[in-house]
Amino acid sequence: MVNKVPENQPVLQQAINEGLLSLGEPIMKTIKWHLVAHGLFIDSEEQVDVRILHSYLEQIVGNIADVVMNEIYAHLSQRNGKSVDSNESSESIINKIEQLLKVERNEGGRST
Repeated sequence: MVNKVPENQPVLQQAINEGLLSLGEPIMKTIKWHLVAHGLFIDSEEQVDVRILHSYLEQIVGNIADVVMNEIYAHLSQRNGKSVDSNESSESIINKIEQLLKVERNEGGRST
C-alpha cells in the first residue's frame, strides 16, 4: 500500500538529512545505509513516518537517536519560525515534529 505523499515531505526529508549531517557526513552515510537495510528510504518519494524513523535510529545509534530527532525538530521549527512547547521526554520530540509538520501542511508549505 502506497500512501499519498504530503506536500511537506520534501521539508521533512531536508530536515532529516540536516539532522543526520550534524553527526558528520561519514556517519550520516552509514546511518542512511542502515536505514535502507531496514527498508526506510528517506531520500525517496515515499512518506517517512517519524515514529518509525526514531525507532530505527534507536536500533542503529541508541541514545544518539534523540540528538538526531532534536536536530530535525530544530531545522523544522527554524524553517517554520515556530516551536512547540512541551515539558515531556523523548516521546514528545516526535509529537513536536508531527505538530510542526501539521503546521507546515496547514500553511501550504510557506517558507521563511
